This record gives sequence, structure tokens and C-alpha cells, in this order.
Amino acid sequence: MTCRLKAIRRLESKRAKDFDQDCAKCKEKLCVICGGHSSTAPGNTQISNGQLDSTQFKSHKFNVKMLKSLISKRTWVIGPETKITFRTLDLKKKKIKEVPLAILQVTDFQAIRLDSNDLLSDVTILEQLPHLRVAIIKNCNIVRLPPQAASLLALELNNNLNLHNFSSLRHFSRLQYLNIGRCSFRQIPQEVSDLQKLRVLCLDDNPLEEPLLDLSSLEYLQVLLMKNCGLTTIPNCIFALKDLLYLSLEQNKITHVSSSLLHLRCLMVFSVYGNRAITFSPKIAKCQHLKRINVDLQFVMKGLHGKLKELINVWKDTPSAWWKQI
Repeated sequence: MTCRLKAIRRLESKRAKDFDQDCAKCKEKLCVICGGHSSTAPGNTQISNGQLDSTQFKSHKFNVKMLKSLISKRTWVIGPETKITFRTLDLKKKKIKEVPLAILQVTDFQAIRLDSNDLLSDVTILEQLPHLRVAIIKNCNIVRLPPQAASLLALELNNNLNLHNFSSLRHFSRLQYLNIGRCSFRQIPQEVSDLQKLRVLCLDDNPLEEPLLDLSSLEYLQVLLMKNCGLTTIPNCIFALKDLLYLSLEQNKITHVSSSLLHLRCLMVFSVYGNRAITFSPKIAKCQHLKRINVDLQFVMKGLHGKLKELINVWKDTPSAWWKQI
């Protein structure tokens, strides 16, 4: 007899003792082992010909003990020179269709990875985790965000093509890192401008249309990533970001970088790799803190001289990760 089958049999024998906690919403008894409702608990799972009905067991795949075994320490980069180590619950690629209810009984983690799961339900359960600081929900096919998550510092939502409603973002008041790349929007969500503590914003791979959202309220923004957004010029809204250290406009259709870049007085790294036949104003060499300009040299016009020529670099690393080294 398999260990799982033995566990089910044990649950059947003491089922009445296991359900000693009421669900806050429907008052139905909850299983103290997996957090599920009594009507769908493992004690009700069908066993035929010695085989467990796995379709009924899926929602109980992760009980409290299993979830705790998936917690480990991990360092997260949520801004330049800002690395924080959190106890992380790793549910990446676990083939789950919903967030396990049992996580409500696990309190010793501050970060959760749900990436690369096809979450058919929403992730509103995360708002019931006041200790949560980092949530990775990329490539999950979600359609809604939690109504609020005021404790979150970092949120990755990239590659959720069916996520169109970002209205609850305005309630994520402590957010410092936000990745909403490849979410198929044409305008930056209005709610982004309410995230006044934001330090890193990734908008990669969205077909943006100008004029773009005014970003001047993001006075602490230090990293802006806008790779492959269909841009033909550098959007004017960027020049209001006085604290910007790293700007990535890679793989767009920008043909000229004007002296307006001088408005970004703190800029250290400027990446325009993949913009063909791009030209630069000579005045850019006056940028006081600029250390590197990343371009594809085979498409850069001739005639670069002096400091501007020294700033031009061809880097073979993944450009989007460079800001983490600042």
C-alpha cells in the first residue's frame, strides 16, 4: 500500500477529529491538515481498485507539512543596492490550479513563488497574508489581482496576457519593485502613478502607444525597463524622473537620442541595444554621472568622438539584469 493511500485511510478513520475549525466564509468545517472544506476533504476521496482518484486529490496536494518543506531562504533584489533575504515558499511549476488554502496556516514565510502555474482561479487569497513581502506571479494566466496587499514590497506579474484590470494596484502602497512586462496593454495602467515608493518598474514587451502616462509622481524611481515596446522616440515623461539611474529602451525603433537626456542628472547606465541606425547628440557626453551606453555597434553611425566614444560599450550579458549590479 502506498504512503499516500495509507495517509488517506488514516484520515478516513479519524475524520471527525480533524474537522474542528470553521470556515470564516461558509461556516463549513475545515480540515486541519490540508485546510480544505469537509465536503471535498481527503476523507471523501474515492479509492477504486487500489487507485487514488487524483482529480479529487489535487486541491489537497499541499498540506501544511508539505508547504513548510518548500520554504527556504532566498535573497531578493528589489532595488539598486537593496538586497533582502526572505524565507520563500517555492510553488514554481507545481502544476497547481489554485493557491492552496493551507498557506493560511503557514506564517513563517515572507515571499512566495507561484510562477509558471496555470492558476484558473484568482489570487485574492494573498491579501490574507499580512506578512507577505514578495510575490512572484508571472506566467500564471491570472485575470485578477488581490484587492489589496499593502505589505508587498515586490511584485512580478509579467507574462499574464489575460490580466487587464490593474485597479487594485493603487492599494499596494509600499510597493518598490513592479514587473508588468508582457501583459499586452497599450497604455501604462493609471494606477502605476499612485505607487509613489516605486524604485524599479519593468514595462518590457508591451505595445505602448504615445502619449504615455505621466510618471513624474514616481520621484524615487531608479530603474525603468522598456524593452521592445515599439517606441520611435524617447517618451517625454521619462525626462521628469530625476533620480533615474538605469534606463533600458532596448529593441525599439528609436533613431536619435537628443540632448534632452541631460535632464536625467543621475543616470549611470543607458541601454539602447537593438535600435538600428541610432544617432547621439554630442552633448550627451556632458551627462555628469553617465558611465555606460549600451548599443549594437554595427548599427551606430560613425563619428563618435571623445567621452561619448568611451561611453559606448558592447555588453554580452543579459542587459535587463545589469541594474542589479549598480
